[in-house]
Amino acid sequence: MSTGRDRAQNWADWIELRRLLFEEELEESRKQKEGTQAPKLAPEDVSELLPDAIVHSSKQDTKLSKALAPIIEDSLDTSIKRDPQKIVDAIFPVIGPAIRKSIAETLKAMIQTINAALEHGFSSRSLKWRVEAMRTGKPFAEVALSHSLLFRVEQVFLIHRESGLLLQHVALDAVDVHDSDMISGMLTAIQDFVHDSFNREEGGSLETLQVGELSVWVEQGPRAILAGVIRGNAPQSVRSVFKETLETIHLEQREELEAYTGDSAPFRRSQPLMRSCLEVQTDEGGRKSSFRLWIMLGVLLAVLGAWWGVPALQSRWRWDDFINRVKAEPGIVVTSVAREDGKYVVSGLRDPLAANPDTIRARAQLDSAEIVYRWKPYQSLEREFVLARAKLLLNPPETVSLSLEDGVLIAKGWASHEWIMGAQRLVRVVSGVTRLQDDELVLHNLQGLIERIERQVFLFELGQSQILSVQEANLDDVARSITELDGKAQALGRKMYVEVIGQTDEVGSEEANMRISRGRAERVLSALIARGVATRNISATGIGSEGYTLAERQDRGGAYNRRVTFKVTLSSAKEGGADR
Repeated sequence: MSTGRDRAQNWADWIELRRLLFEEELEESRKQKEGTQAPKLAPEDVSELLPDAIVHSSKQDTKLSKALAPIIEDSLDTSIKRDPQKIVDAIFPVIGPAIRKSIAETLKAMIQTINAALEHGFSSRSLKWRVEAMRTGKPFAEVALSHSLLFRVEQVFLIHRESGLLLQHVALDAVDVHDSDMISGMLTAIQDFVHDSFNREEGGSLETLQVGELSVWVEQGPRAILAGVIRGNAPQSVRSVFKETLETIHLEQREELEAYTGDSAPFRRSQPLMRSCLEVQTDEGGRKSSFRLWIMLGVLLAVLGAWWGVPALQSRWRWDDFINRVKAEPGIVVTSVAREDGKYVVSGLRDPLAANPDTIRARAQLDSAEIVYRWKPYQSLEREFVLARAKLLLNPPETVSLSLEDGVLIAKGWASHEWIMGAQRLVRVVSGVTRLQDDELVLHNLQGLIERIERQVFLFELGQSQILSVQEANLDDVARSITELDGKAQALGRKMYVEVIGQTDEVGSEEANMRISRGRAERVLSALIARGVATRNISATGIGSEGYTLAERQDRGGAYNRRVTFKVTLSSAKEGGADR
C-alpha cells in the first residue's frame, strides 16, 4: 500500500518527464498565449499593415471615416489657429482656379442676360457689332464689351514678397523702361505705407495704384508679388491672367522662392509666363465692316448731312486741323484742350517769339469768340528761338552776322570793341547759349587800318626788283599803318601778322619768276623793317606768276602783275588762330 509520500514522488517524476519530453512545445505555447494577451508589434510592422487595413476598413463600412473625422477636424482647426498662413500657402495654387471657374460661370449667365436686354437696341455702332456677332458666332454683349475696352499691359514685375527685391521684369519693346529695381522698391514701400497707415487687418494688401494715365495692378502670393503697369481701361480678365501666372510661378518655383537669398537668376525661366501677361488691345475701328452697313450709313449721312451733319463735321474737321497745326508750331506746347461753358479752352506753354495761334485760327475760319487761350510763357530751346533771342538781346550791328552751332553763338564780321565786350557779358543770360565765339570777328577800329594796308600795291619794271622812287612815300605810309595796327591789336589782346606777297607776269620761266617775285617781296620787307616795323609781325613770300590774269595783261601790258601786295591777319593773342 503506497503512502502519500510515494504519490508525491511519483507526481514529481511525472512532471519532470513531461518537461523533458515536451519542453520546446510548452515554451512555444506559452509565448503564443502571452502574445495573444499582450501583443507587441514593431513600428515597421504597423507601417506595412496600416494602409491595407485602412483600405479594407473603408470598403467594409464608414466606421473608420466617422472615427477619424473629429480628429482631423480638431487637428485642422488647431493648425489654422496656430499658423493660418501655412494653410493659405498650401491651397493657394488650387483655390484660385476654383474661384475663377465659379466666377466665369456667373459672368456667362450675366452676359446672356445683358444680351437679352440689349437685343432691341439700335444704333450705328450696335448694328456694326451685331453683324460681327453674327459673323463670329459670339454673343452680342461680348462683342460690344470687347470694343468698349482699350488697354495695354506695358510692364510686369515679379517681386519677392518678404524682401521687396525684384526677381524678374518684362516690358513691351516700344515702352521706355526706367530703373526697374527702383520701381520695384517704390511699389513695396507704398504697400507697406498703406498697410501701416490705415491699420489694415492681417492679410490685407494694396491691389490697385493709379499714376496719371497708368494703373498698377498688384497680385499677392505667399512668397512673391506680381505687379503689372497698365495704360488704359483693362478688363478683369487681365487680373485673372495675373493670378494664374502668379499661381503657376509658385507651383513651379516654390523651392526657389523659399530659399531666395538675393540671386534672381533662377527666376529667368519665369519670363515666358510673365510675357504672357503683356497684352495689347487696340481699337478695331480700322477693320473692314459689312458692305451693306456702309451703304446704310452713307444713306443716313446723306439724309442728315443737308440738315446738320455736314456742317457739324466740317466744323469738327476745321477744329481738329487747327489744333494739329498749333501743336506742330515751333515754340508752342499744347497740354490740354477742354470744353468749358460752351467754349473751347486751349492750355499750354508758348514762347513769346512763337507764332500767334490766333493767326492760325483765322486761317482755319474758326470764331475767335468760341476759343479761350491759357498760355504760360516759357523759353523754347529750339535753335531758331535761341538765335532770335540772342539777336534781340545783343542787337548786333549790320556788319556782324550771328549763327548758332551746338549751343555756341558764332559772330562773324567786324564790330567795335565796346560791342564785343558787351556781347560777351550779355550772352551768358541767353537760354540755350553756352558761349560766344568771336574769333572771326574783327574789331571795327582796326578795320580801317587793315583795309589801308591791303590797298597798297607796289609795281616793278620788267625783270627788276628795285622799288621805284615814286613809291618811296608809300613805304612810309605802310610802315606807319603796320606799326599803329600792331599797337592797337596788342592793347585789345589781339595778335597782328602781315604777309608781303611778291608776283611776276607770265614772261620767263617759272623758276626765274619765283626768284624775281621773292626778291621783290624781300626788298619791300627790308624797306619796311628799316622804317621801324617789328620783324615778329611780318614775313615775305614769292608766288611767281600765280596771280597773273590775262585781262590785266591786255589792259596794262602785264605791268600790274609785276607787283607786291599785303595780306593782314588778326587773331586772339592766347589762341594765335587767324580771324581772316
